[in-house]
Amino acid sequence: LLRVDPKSLPFQRRGDRNVQNLRFILALFDAQGKFLGGLDSAMILALKDDTLARVTEKGLEQGLSLQAPPGSYKLRLVLEELMQGRMAALSRPVEIR
Repeated sequence: LLRVDPKSLPFQRRGDRNVQNLRFILALFDAQGKFLGGLDSAMILALKDDTLARVTEKGLEQGLSLQAPPGSYKLRLVLEELMQGRMAALSRPVEIR
């Protein structure tokens, strides 16, 4: 489960909507750094003002899932906001039992 703080996202106004497109790229690596699998997911937002206010207060959540056998892994996430092309990345060790 990924949580994104929408306060840091630049929304564009289109009609009565606040628009933003997010791309999530998730990759799983073994202990030797070998790529085991990944996925590419998008979140397309077109929010009315009241919905944006609620989302800004609570945050955005995106569930992503990868399958792997028990073991130690490195999980890498890249998030790209497509309105200005900014990116953020995060790596975390993961233990699957």
